[in-house]
Amino acid sequence: MSVIQFVRAKNFKRIRVVEVDTAGKPVVTVGGRNGQGKSSLLDAIALALLGRGSMPSTPVRAGEDKAEIEIGMSDGIRITRRINVDGTGTIKIQTADGMAPSKPQEWLDARLAKLTCDPVRFLSLPAKEQAETLRRLAGIDTSILDAERAKLYAERTDVNRDAKRLQAAADSLTRHIGVPAQEVDIAALAATLDDIAKVQASRRDADRAVEEARRSHEAAIQAAEAGKTRADNAVTQYSADVENLERQLKAAKDALAQARDASAKWDAKIEAVKADTVAIVNAEAARDAIVIPDAEPIRAELAGANAVNAKVRANAEKDRAEAAASEAVKASDAITRKIESIDAQKVQALASASFPVDGLGIDETGTVPLFRGVPLDQASQAEKIRVAMSIALAGNPEIGVVLIRDASLLDSDSVAEVAKIAESRGAQVWLERVGYDDDDAVIIEDGTVRSD
Repeated sequence: MSVIQFVRAKNFKRIRVVEVDTAGKPVVTVGGRNGQGKSSLLDAIALALLGRGSMPSTPVRAGEDKAEIEIGMSDGIRITRRINVDGTGTIKIQTADGMAPSKPQEWLDARLAKLTCDPVRFLSLPAKEQAETLRRLAGIDTSILDAERAKLYAERTDVNRDAKRLQAAADSLTRHIGVPAQEVDIAALAATLDDIAKVQASRRDADRAVEEARRSHEAAIQAAEAGKTRADNAVTQYSADVENLERQLKAAKDALAQARDASAKWDAKIEAVKADTVAIVNAEAARDAIVIPDAEPIRAELAGANAVNAKVRANAEKDRAEAAASEAVKASDAITRKIESIDAQKVQALASASFPVDGLGIDETGTVPLFRGVPLDQASQAEKIRVAMSIALAGNPEIGVVLIRDASLLDSDSVAEVAKIAESRGAQVWLERVGYDDDDAVIIEDGTVRSD
């Protein structure tokens, strides 16, 4: 594994001129006070190796027009970057045999560790970002599944919201007990009442016919009785005339005979008229044949029909609302099954993945890194360091350079563990630490290497 043999930097960020010869040591410590250029040196190495993705916003030291970084590797590779104030610049790579790759950054990328910049910082990332890094290292691409799951999750969220809204709407409606399934036919009831009214009108007409027949009968009787009265008056008158007027006796007797005959005829007429009740009987029979239905139940039903129909409509609306809510729940359940299927596929992908450290993995949710079956953040510091370094050097890169910027946060045991791993893997670790206490540290002051 190739490591850095020397670094030269000029006018980069806070650096004036820095030259460090590492002699290929597995651990290089860069010390000094804050703001003196320690980070600038590690940033220079990162930029030289990783390219524009590591370009700072202000790469050139204030007052200068360009910066230059040169790195010599233990296998004879020379990397030279020249940077302009605006971040543009050039890169040149020369191999030990004098070759210059036509695409230098791609050539470097193919030989570098994926977490060269700072593996320990990996440990400070949120668990979800750590898991994402591990998935990339293991070659697990769940982006399509994740996108589909996110889409389904959003869809299910919308469906659940609609289901809750529909169920709330259904719950807000009243269910009326004892109400028919269909609305009362008000028009039919009204038509029935119209028919009853017509029958009642027919009955009234029949009653009038009976009364008319009675009046006619009474009038006939009265007319006959009046005739009788007149005949009787004539008999009386003529009898008086006979008594008083003997000379008119013969005429009076004739008139009397005629009057008596007329009286007898009128008696017969009276009896005949009295006996002639056919018209009355027929009228009464016609009237009695008319049966008037009882309209009161219809009126009562009609009076309550609107209220009943309102309840029927309310029940129908509640049925529709409950059906819509039920369909929404079914749709949500179907989406949930799809999400569970996607989750199962992701679990299978995670279960079959190969990670750079024995015992390293990801939980079933795909969001929590595990080490030996427990969350990585619960592992010991030494275990975390081993994991971070192994991840940094995953894939056995040709250029084994690891940069740890917050090395001041590591205790002596952790630093020793880092050095042990770097030496065992043939890699090189650059530690940035605040202060002057580390033996053999490269001390940076005011952008240069302190001579002592």
